[in-house]
Amino acid sequence: MTVERVRAFAHAAREFWRAKPWTLAEGETLWSIEPRPKLKPMRHVTVMGGGGEEFGLAFLDNPDRMRQMIESDTPSTYFEAAPTTHWSVGLECREDAPPADVALWASEDLALASDEAFPMPMGVTPAGRASRPTPEMLTLMEGLLRVFAKVGKREFERDTITMTVPTFGGDVGFVLHAALRT
Repeated sequence: MTVERVRAFAHAAREFWRAKPWTLAEGETLWSIEPRPKLKPMRHVTVMGGGGEEFGLAFLDNPDRMRQMIESDTPSTYFEAAPTTHWSVGLECREDAPPADVALWASEDLALASDEAFPMPMGVTPAGRASRPTPEMLTLMEGLLRVFAKVGKREFERDTITMTVPTFGGDVGFVLHAALRT
């Protein structure tokens, strides 16, 4: 993982936070991603933040997982029963971020929208352990943060979003299809 790749991701997270895309819809929308990610648990994405507590992106392998998450009594119940690692980009308080990440952001002067919007890309395994994304996964996260930072309310309400955005790996064209709306 290079500092320049992390820098591109940090800029995308700042754009996402400033755009506040979680305010664009009343309910949740799970989007299928094209080009289809190789890693199955990252083939669908939803914007977190509508409830006013957790902000960012959550990845799921299929619409049934989102239904299960909505129907579970608590998030911990859902995650304990889940068979795969769940990936997300949370925008959290700086105090909740890993100390090594905080040190990197400070030493490299990486973009940050606010102390409440520290970007944390991670996976949570079924055993509850945290995992870090690969460079390719971080670039996918970066691209989707940029898509949702640029999309407007009218586009968000459509069943398909088509957009090309710059990423660390070059321009990426995304087509997102609404797979589930709640």
